[in-house]
Amino acid sequence: ERILSENEATLRRIYRSIEATSEAIMITERGEVVYYINPAFTKLTGYEADEVFGSDAGAFIKMLASPISLNEMKEIARDTGVWEGEITLSRKDGSSYEAYFDVNAVKNLDGEFEGFIFIQRDITTLKQVMDELEQLARVDALTGLYNRRYFMESLDQELERTRRYQRNHCLLL
Repeated sequence: ERILSENEATLRRIYRSIEATSEAIMITERGEVVYYINPAFTKLTGYEADEVFGSDAGAFIKMLASPISLNEMKEIARDTGVWEGEITLSRKDGSSYEAYFDVNAVKNLDGEFEGFIFIQRDITTLKQVMDELEQLARVDALTGLYNRRYFMESLDQELERTRRYQRNHCLLL
């Protein structure tokens, strides 16, 4: 009875931790029917629990840009345990956001597939800041013209291209 009570307390702590995390979590059963989402999922995507529970997970993962399809992600996760990468998703209201997306396969002790855990982290702001820093690193703030760093990067690319295709090149200044 003591062990059961301790296990129950541990499960409650785990549940509270998942509820408190800022990462959007959706969990499915074997048939990919959703049985759990945390509050961060609702906050990020706009979908409420009563809309999602009992439905197919794919209906709430609306990809706008991705290196591979959701089915391919799930297949990789089934084979290796996880697929992760950056994708662009759509919220319920149609607005888009950049996400670091994990698809994790859940297996029982016998190694049999039991479902998926989908985890999303909103990286829209991070991507915007990175793009701005990249722009600042390549463009002169005063004149708006490309700087020496950009010139050197472009020159290196062109020299590599001339080597690859074994062609002559010329540089005019």
